Amino acid sequence: MIRRFRALVLVLLGSLLFAAVGYAAALAMSPSRGDQAAPPSGPVTAEVGLRRLTSSVVVRGDAGFADPVELVVRTAAPIPVVTRLPRHRGATVRAGEVVLEVAGRPVVALTGSLPAYRDLAPGAAGPDVRQLETALAALGLDPGDVDDEFTAATGDAVGRLYARLDYPAPPSAGLPMSEVTYVPSLPRRVDRMPTRLGAPLSAKPILLSGTELVVTIGLTTADTALLRAGMRAVVEVPGGRSVRGRLGPVTTTATGGRTTVRPLRLTERQRQALRGANVKVTVPLRSTGGRVLVVPLAALSTDAAGAVRVVRVDADGSTQVVAVETGLSAQGFAEVRGDGLAAGDRVVVGR
Repeated sequence: MIRRFRALVLVLLGSLLFAAVGYAAALAMSPSRGDQAAPPSGPVTAEVGLRRLTSSVVVRGDAGFADPVELVVRTAAPIPVVTRLPRHRGATVRAGEVVLEVAGRPVVALTGSLPAYRDLAPGAAGPDVRQLETALAALGLDPGDVDDEFTAATGDAVGRLYARLDYPAPPSAGLPMSEVTYVPSLPRRVDRMPTRLGAPLSAKPILLSGTELVVTIGLTTADTALLRAGMRAVVEVPGGRSVRGRLGPVTTTATGGRTTVRPLRLTERQRQALRGANVKVTVPLRSTGGRVLVVPLAALSTDAAGAVRVVRVDADGSTQVVAVETGLSAQGFAEVRGDGLAAGDRVVVGR
């Protein structure tokens, strides 16, 4: 038993001695920390470039047709069933056209801001009469003098309107409020049609929108200080090329502002791609007009007097402080002007 114990102790001592010798040899072969090559040191540099700079406001907006209007039809039919839908979704509605038929009678779209609130007949007077006569005159249906009085001439013009639409005129020689709907401006598009043929007339059977596609964008308070109506914009069309447009009026809100972009010269394919899409809009603000010397913004510093400068690094590693004048800053770069700086030079941007 004692012999076995001594043998085990000798084996352990031999192992420890071997490990110690190996560790010492490793230390002898490895270089000391003082002999290791120091990591390269020196400033971080960037190249002086030659490029065109453009500052801009970049936002996102929702594309849709402008100025939606929900038609209101005040029908007097005992059973107000929709008996005809002459306009489908996407169709254009013009002044003097039938937008739908209820219980066999037409509902005619006319231009005006005052809703129909009563039947009009000879002897009636008021602003709604003037609105009707103005709309009839715009259609080439002479109502006589355009005033506040519904005269026989007004009734004759209404009769000619019904004849043009191929419907019998009302027996009263007037115009029932259930057979007209006024829209602030026409033509417009049928954007949505909740009502269905053969179904009871809904409270708001048709949604009309403008025929012009616009992109509505929200703005920050800073954006509203930079943008104004008429400025050029670029709209990215989904799956296609960008199109140019113009900004509409800029309005302020409690949290910033809002405006619209009206794309110019859209193809039908682009209109379909834009409708309902959320798109990127870029509004250029300033441009250098051509290629100029630029450096990263991190390369600029100021001295105690407030003068702007950069530090140029030459090929031999030496440095030179170069005073510069700055121009437009955009996209992380600044336009610089000054003697002793050229495209391709390297300037310090960090340590």
